[in-house]
Amino acid sequence: MNKKEDHFEKYASRFFSFFLVVAVFSGFLKMKHELEPDFEAIHYLETQGYSSVRILQQTAEGHGCQPSDTYHFLFDATSLQGERGEGIACFNGISWYEE
Repeated sequence: MNKKEDHFEKYASRFFSFFLVVAVFSGFLKMKHELEPDFEAIHYLETQGYSSVRILQQTAEGHGCQPSDTYHFLFDATSLQGERGEGIACFNGISWYEE
């Protein structure tokens, strides 16, 4: 083996580990960015008295929210009365509201 091959073998595992850490961190940041509206909707609904809030899906435009709304989620949650039900949470670019 020559000196170049020894050098590569010595640092290959370090390079691979660094690349893996960067890839995982990048994926985490992407996931956090994608899920931020979901967490904001959950927070809004909890401040309205709901508990056990689950975001089920993003609704199609025009189904329960204004067409210009940025986000519209179908959710299910437990109300203050203890009843489980579904609803739609909408974000118009300024504030959240419920349909």
